[in-house]
Amino acid sequence: MLNRRHIRIKVLQAFYAFSQSNNDDLKNGEKEFIHSMKKIYDLYIYLIQIFIPLKKYANIKIEESKRSFLDNDKNSLNNSEAVTVVEVSESDFLQIKSGRKGASYDGTNVTYIDFYEDPNEKFDPLEQGTLEFFHKNIIEQINNFLEMNPDSSMRDSITAYKTFLEGFDCSTITYPMTKSWEQHCQDNSITYFHPLQIP
Repeated sequence: MLNRRHIRIKVLQAFYAFSQSNNDDLKNGEKEFIHSMKKIYDLYIYLIQIFIPLKKYANIKIEESKRSFLDNDKNSLNNSEAVTVVEVSESDFLQIKSGRKGASYDGTNVTYIDFYEDPNEKFDPLEQGTLEFFHKNIIEQINNFLEMNPDSSMRDSITAYKTFLEGFDCSTITYPMTKSWEQHCQDNSITYFHPLQIP
C-alpha cells in the first residue's frame, strides 16, 4: 500500500533526479514522479503474489526434510552396527541412572565420567515445568516401547507407571523439589522406571 513514508521517499528521489538531470522542465519532472508513484502499486501487487509460490516452496522443503529425516531414522534402525549393547555393573548403572555419572563407548571400552566431584552434592531442584516436560517425554517413550514390544514381560508394570504419570497432577508438589523424581516415587511407594530401564 502507498503510505506517507513511500511518498516522502519518492518525492526526494524525484527531486534528486530532477536536480541531477540539468533539465529545467518542471512538467517532465512531475511526469516522472507520477510514473514512479504508479510503480509502487505494481510492487504492491508483486508482493501480494509472492506469498502463494513462497508457501508452495516452503511445503516442498518441509516434505523433503520429513522424508530425509524418516530415511535417516530407518537407516539407523536397520543398521545393526548403529546399536551396541554393553554390559555394565549394577553400581555403575545406578550411578548413571541417578545422573551422577555419564558413560561413553569408543567401540571397545566403556568410559565413566563423574558429573559431581563431591559425592554428596545435590542435583538442581526441579521446577514444575521441568517435571511436566520430563513426564511428557517418559510417557512418549513408554508409548513407543509398548507399540514396539506388545509381548514384553515388562508391559504391565510399565503401563501402570504410564497410567500413574498421565493421572499425576504436578501442581500437588511443592516447588522447587528438594529431591529427585525417583526419590519422590520411592518415598511414596510408587513403582519408578528410569528412562534407561525402558528399552
